[in-house]
Amino acid sequence: MSDTAPFSPVEWTILTELPIRVLAASMRADESGELGLLMQQATGLTELSSRANEYSSSELVQRVFEHYKRQGDGEAQTLQLSEQWIERLMPDTIERARQATEILAGRSNAEDAAAYKLWLFETAAAVCAAARTGGFLGFGGERISDKEQAYLDDLAAAFEIPTESE
Repeated sequence: MSDTAPFSPVEWTILTELPIRVLAASMRADESGELGLLMQQATGLTELSSRANEYSSSELVQRVFEHYKRQGDGEAQTLQLSEQWIERLMPDTIERARQATEILAGRSNAEDAAAYKLWLFETAAAVCAAARTGGFLGFGGERISDKEQAYLDDLAAAFEIPTESE
């Protein structure tokens, strides 16, 4: 059994690249300034790890997280993605999330699929909430802006995660 089984190499690439894409897109869902981006990046990297621990019973989450750790360049990849192709980053991330949902529906058990999607969605929500948008010098502003909420709603829809408004 290969390291990627039961997924094809293309499917495995989608599943293992999506955490970095979700982090980068979450950082760029709305403008939060340089300090805000740093706060969001630090939160994202911490949340990705701590939430992987929360989903320790999911073999899929653990395999994807191990792959992420073995690559060792998650921070650099996140920064690179968040600074390039910004106009395509969010729609491409939502499309990859849809693809991951389709892949998981056909090749993973329901518990692993749910854990993987919640792992990434909860990390995205934490990143979006890490830096206030609007306000002045960090005072006032919104914890999650309308743009960030729209991104989170799109991500939840792509992952087929019910939201409070449904």
